[in-house]
Formats: sequence, structure tokens, C-alpha cells
Amino acid sequence: MNIKKSFLKIRDKLCYLKVRDMLSLVLFPIALPYAGYLKMAERNIWLVCERRMEARDNGYVFFKYIADNIRLINVYYAIDERSNDYNKLYNYGKKILSFGSIRHIAYYMACDALVTSVKNSGPNDLLGFLVRKFHLKKNKIFFIQHGITINNVDHFHYNRTGFRAITCGAYPEYKFVSEHFGYPKDGVIFIGGQCRYDYLHNVDNYLQRYILIMPTWRKWLKHGSPYLKEVEHTYTFTETRYYKNWAGLIRNDYLIYTAKKNNLKFIFYLHPMMESYIDTFRSENSNVIIANKKDYDIQSLIRNASMLVTDYSSVFFDFIYMKKPIIFFQFDVDDFRKFHYSQGYFQYDDNPFSNTVYCIKEVNEKLKDAIQHEFSVNDEYLEEHKKYFPLYDTKNSERTFREIYKRIYLKAFPFR
Repeated sequence: MNIKKSFLKIRDKLCYLKVRDMLSLVLFPIALPYAGYLKMAERNIWLVCERRMEARDNGYVFFKYIADNIRLINVYYAIDERSNDYNKLYNYGKKILSFGSIRHIAYYMACDALVTSVKNSGPNDLLGFLVRKFHLKKNKIFFIQHGITINNVDHFHYNRTGFRAITCGAYPEYKFVSEHFGYPKDGVIFIGGQCRYDYLHNVDNYLQRYILIMPTWRKWLKHGSPYLKEVEHTYTFTETRYYKNWAGLIRNDYLIYTAKKNNLKFIFYLHPMMESYIDTFRSENSNVIIANKKDYDIQSLIRNASMLVTDYSSVFFDFIYMKKPIIFFQFDVDDFRKFHYSQGYFQYDDNPFSNTVYCIKEVNEKLKDAIQHEFSVNDEYLEEHKKYFPLYDTKNSERTFREIYKRIYLKAFPFR
């Protein structure tokens, strides 16, 4: 049975390899002498990245903090030049590396710290996997995540990552990861928030309120997954429970009526792993928007939303941090636990922030209640907020920097 599982995992990984992943192995030996030169020519090299095409999460905020405030660190950011986010980084000039280039590979191998918000942080998937597998960046990779970890995610465990450290934003998360993920004692860092949370304390001046609908992904719905038929009893995405429930929610008459009556908009935003399905979702009402990452900045959407509707996505912690209401819509909870992530420390159906609902009618009822209360939260919510985020300020990027610096150079950063 274990042999079969191992074979399936290898098969799944090979399905996602691209030609450029194989070509990178040719560039790697070419970049090594350049990396050796960089080690002699530059001091304190830090490399930061997110997904190949993105600069919009914790990595981006962390890079900006160092580049704008810490002169002692030579910090670089890797991104694909074709990305819609590239222009946000243009003014940083040579600090920006073209993702997957020889220069990127050289800085990747030469840096004192590789700080990433995604697990596979290499110039491409294959090279990143091999570097971690053979410990070529041992004790130099710092995982600042792209969300709060809720579940017992085995591929974040120390024996699967080898990360020097993982940062945690919420205190219960910190305790859970410390106890279950197998990191050394100083390999789990409590920050008190995430880098991007520094920007959640202020909102923009929007003319119209909106509710963000933001479901997470499903492993069995990835293209090429061998589990689709087993879980959904179909090979057609539009026949899955995921599609039927989320498409049904954004098209249901009550939601459209609620939007018009209360001068609200609903913005539906898919997880990046599900974005290939975005064209299957339709809205014929101007108050229900199907948003894509090309035209909408997700951090702005989160920061300015009045409320969140999600399923299991850890983005709900952003809303807890901002003290805003949440709805958990979980129509496939048993299969999610069996085929996606096992249960973690957070009980969706028993917590002070919100409770689980299982059908569109129940979502509508929760929406009605939240709107009637002007999107306010109760005292029990606010008290629990203090337990999750005892450090509620705009210094998450600073604390992250100081903790990483201390672990690289074995001393505290010398300046305030």
C-alpha cells in the first residue's frame, strides 16, 4: 500500500513538470561560477520570492520593508517579467531578478537567506525540489507562508521541507506547529501577524461596500488528478459539488436581491490553484463580480471587504485580524478531510468567530443577519481575537526581519 502511495505521489509530481524545468538543469552549472563571484563581491544577500508571477503577498511586503528601510541588507526579489505585478517593482531596478534566469539561479545559490511565502521557492519547481532534497540551501530557507496554517499539512513538516524556520502569525497556530510539525525549538517563530497584516489597519475610500466570496482549492480538482472520479463520481468540473455550490450561491435570487436592496456588491475570487476554471463561472448581474488576479489586487480586495464567505481558506484569519464577520460554507467537509487536509487545531463548527453552514439557504440566512447588524462582531469574538493576535500592530514585517536576521548571523540586528 505504501509503495502504491509513493508511486502515485511521484506520478502526480511528474505531471506538473514543464520543459523549462528540465532546461534549468542546463543553466544550473553555468550559474554556479557567478554565484561564487557574488559570495565574494556582495555581503548580506537575501532573496525573496512568492509564486513566479506574483508580488502581492507576504513576500512582496517583506521585500519592500527591507528594501525601503534596511541598508545593511542587499535584498532581491524574483519575479517573471511578464507578470502583471512586475510594474509594482520597477523602481527597485537591479534588485529585481527575472524569474528562472541565470542571474536568479546565481543569487538563489549565493544568498545568506532565501525568504519565501511558498514551499517550492526555487527558480523553477524541479531545481527547487532538488535543492531541498539534497540540502544545498540547508539552514538558509525561511518560510513566511502566504496564510495562517490551520490544518496538519504534512508537506509543511520539517522532515519534508528542511526549512531553517517557519513563521506563525496566530498564537494557536504557533503552538500547533511547534507541537506537530517537528521543527527544532527555534525553528518556529511567533510573529503575531503576517507581513501583509501591516497594511490591514487602514482601508481605502471605496464608494460601495462589498462582500468577498473566496473559496479555497481541492486536491482532487487539479487537472490530471487521479482522484476526481473517485470523489465526485464525474470527470466534468461543472458537475462537481464545488462548481454547483459556488456557482449556485453567486447566482441565487436572494443574494442578487440582497445586493440590490442594500447597495452591496459580491466579489467572487477563486484560489490560484482553481483559476483555470474561472471561465466556467458566470454572472449576469452587475452586483456580482467574477474577479481574476489580472485585474484585481487580492490584498486590496481583502483589506476593503465588509465580510468574507469562504469554505476552509485560511484567508478568514485576515478577517479575524480586521475584526470582520465570516461565513464558513462547507458542503463537502468529509471529503475535504479525507482527500485534502486532515483536521487541525481550529474547529470550524465550534468557535466564537462563526459556525459552519452546509447549504446555500443557510448562507443566505447568515448574510441577512450580518447585514442587519451592519457587519459588526460581538464581544466574545473580540475577546478571542486577543488570544489569537496579542500583538496587534503594524510591526509584523519588522519582527519577521529581526527574527530571521538573528538566526542567520547569530546576533540581534544592531539598529532600531
